[in-house]
Amino acid sequence: MTDERPIQTTSTLHGDNPQNHPNASVGISVLLERMSVLRNDNIALQEQIVQNVLQFQQQEKQTDEILEKTLRHLSMTNDNLTIENNNLKEEVSNLKHQMNRLIEDKNQLQKENNILKQQADHL
Repeated sequence: MTDERPIQTTSTLHGDNPQNHPNASVGISVLLERMSVLRNDNIALQEQIVQNVLQFQQQEKQTDEILEKTLRHLSMTNDNLTIENNNLKEEVSNLKHQMNRLIEDKNQLQKENNILKQQADHL
């Protein structure tokens, strides 16, 4: 993943070797040290990315399981409520028919009552 090859010093354009200049050697050492730090930081960041991806995948799996369980529960609840609703509709329909029969019986009894009143008035 990372490039661990040593950095080679080469001659400059003017033929001078950077090691002939003490400030250049110090600068190169600082750059090499900085590059090593950055390389280590890069490795640490890559490891953190891997950990974050694994954590995200685990959370995604857990969330999917929760959503699937919730969906199954909602589906069962919906089925049960649909059955209950249909039963209630049937009961309402039966009660309407019963009420209509009672209204017919009441009307018939009122007619009979009116006839009996008329007969009683003629006595």
